[in-house]
Amino acid sequence: MLLQEVDERRKVIMGALSPRITAKAKDNEWKAVTEAVNSISRVSREVLEIRKKFRTFKSEVKKKAAKEKSERKVTDEPLPSTSAGSVARPIPLTRTHDEHAPLPNFGGRSR
Repeated sequence: MLLQEVDERRKVIMGALSPRITAKAKDNEWKAVTEAVNSISRVSREVLEIRKKFRTFKSEVKKKAAKEKSERKVTDEPLPSTSAGSVARPIPLTRTHDEHAPLPNFGGRSR
């Protein structure tokens, strides 16, 4: 639910500050994410806790991907190709990560 809510609001949440994307707009979007998550959760969390959960989750996924890439370099195993006709092998994730995968593009850019 957290990832879905952030993904729906990623342009504002992840976007650079500008006349259209203000700090207040970002705060309002995080409040909406928090309300949505709290509406289905047994534990009520504050906005800062939800933001930290998202930041931590994103960091864990990046670390896991970096570790996988590093291990491939050590074994001289080629990196998976995503060009036409070939399929990249999935990076093994923990159960929590699997439940939320695939991750949407959280880089702030449009798809």
